[in-house]
Amino acid sequence: MASPKKQLTLFVTIHVASKDIDAFKAAHRPVWAACASEPECLLFDVFQDPETPGRFRFVEVWSESREWFETVCWTLGIH
Repeated sequence: MASPKKQLTLFVTIHVASKDIDAFKAAHRPVWAACASEPECLLFDVFQDPETPGRFRFVEVWSESREWFETVCWTLGIH
């Protein structure tokens, strides 16, 4: 039986002050695009909480291990 391929899923919640929401979205768009364009990125999605507009939830799925993420992905400067 083949070993299952390693995969990493991240769930991140960020709280942004109401006055900074538009600036946060503008600043985050290039980060999202850079992450999503990486070949190891299987999914990168961002959700804004409709009941608490300053709360954003990120879901990232990577085709590599946590060790790869911490040693390679962090060094790309996209997070």
